[in-house]
Amino acid sequence: MFDEAQALIIDRYKNPVHAGEMSDPDAVVRGENPLCGDEIEIALKLRDGVITDIKHRCRACAVCAASTDLLAERLKGREVQEIQATTPETVQKLLGIPLSPTRLKCALLPLETLKQAEI
Repeated sequence: MFDEAQALIIDRYKNPVHAGEMSDPDAVVRGENPLCGDEIEIALKLRDGVITDIKHRCRACAVCAASTDLLAERLKGREVQEIQATTPETVQKLLGIPLSPTRLKCALLPLETLKQAEI
């Protein structure tokens, strides 16, 4: 299980599903983790309170980049309120491996960034 989770993280880092630019987004949020050097930008399209599309750009470590991509996949098609309802434990489950406190900060950067957005 641990090896599968590691493979998922590396795959999402190298081949992200939701990476890229978005034309005319309804919201754009940016976050950074100065301890690791992670920088992320997440763009959202919204319709009637639902996240219809979500894209990201990351200059980040593998854990942060994978977390951003997996979180985008989880949130696409869901109501905006789901952002606030998502917990750090949910993010850890998406990644599938235990994380050190330092790596946990990397993994939670996309969630914390989205939660601070005024959407």
